Amino acid sequence: MRQVFLKKDGTERLLLFFAGWGMDERPFLDLNPSCDFMVCFDYLSMDFDAGLVRGYDRIDVVAWSMGVFAASRLDVLDRLAVFSSTAFNGTLYPIDDRKGIPECVFTGTLRNISPDAMSRFDRRMCNKSSLQIYRQNHPGRTIDSLREELFQISKLCKSACAGNTLSWNHVYIGDSDLIIPTANQKAAWQDYGYNVLKDCGHYSHDVLKWLIEDGNR
Repeated sequence: MRQVFLKKDGTERLLLFFAGWGMDERPFLDLNPSCDFMVCFDYLSMDFDAGLVRGYDRIDVVAWSMGVFAASRLDVLDRLAVFSSTAFNGTLYPIDDRKGIPECVFTGTLRNISPDAMSRFDRRMCNKSSLQIYRQNHPGRTIDSLREELFQISKLCKSACAGNTLSWNHVYIGDSDLIIPTANQKAAWQDYGYNVLKDCGHYSHDVLKWLIEDGNR
């Protein structure tokens, strides 16, 4: 995976953010927590360079969408100074008819990736207010890279049972998520507890800003 510091001022605390599928750092450049800030994305590889984040007294993890699954698979996080972990619109079961994205939907997305299909995906992912912001800071990924990453995610899901290296302290679910159905997220987190956010789609710039800059941790 790619690990990019968006803010590195030498603070004792790090906000470690795991983004969703198809992302790069661009949609998150305007986020400004009061500490060092790293965004992780592109799960074509699950290699994580822990050396980049050692030395912090406190690490807060925020994961969104497919980033929840990615963070949950990183055993190295157990050996870092993780203070809290927050999941937003993601589950430990990214391809699952009851607890994630239904398999037929995931397979259809993988088979039909194209510029037009991704434009439709963006509209389903965002509500109106977030869509304009997202398009202004759209990831610069190629269609081939999106396909390769999604295929690798499907392989990871088939080769490993669902696991969890983190004790998720906070779970937030949008009540209008059209990517990972809200009902499936509720089923996935029923043993953990969760908070439902009203009028919230899969991607919400306002919610991500709150979780990263001011979140309840």
